[in-house]
Amino acid sequence: MVIACTLTLVFLQVNLCVEARNLEQFAVNFGRVESVRFPKPLWHLVRPYVLVETYEEGVPVQHYVTDRSSGQFNAKLAELGIDTILKMVSRDPVTIIKLHAVHVT
Repeated sequence: MVIACTLTLVFLQVNLCVEARNLEQFAVNFGRVESVRFPKPLWHLVRPYVLVETYEEGVPVQHYVTDRSSGQFNAKLAELGIDTILKMVSRDPVTIIKLHAVHVT
């Protein structure tokens, strides 16, 4: 119950228009990184309580990470993921409140 109340309070304080601007900033910040793409906000549909984005084509990471995938490939995939997350957390001045499904493009 405490978690549900806390999440409700946090969600009520979030303005998804700010999230859309942050998403655009991430796209700019990662503009030169070919392996990372962000969806684009559809501004004519964005409201403080609704965020509508473009669909980014990709393949779910689970498709690549199997018992048969090579350790070298898994290490490269993990390195890309960690590098991306660390750049977002340490260098980018914006944050984003939701996590997206991870796809390899």
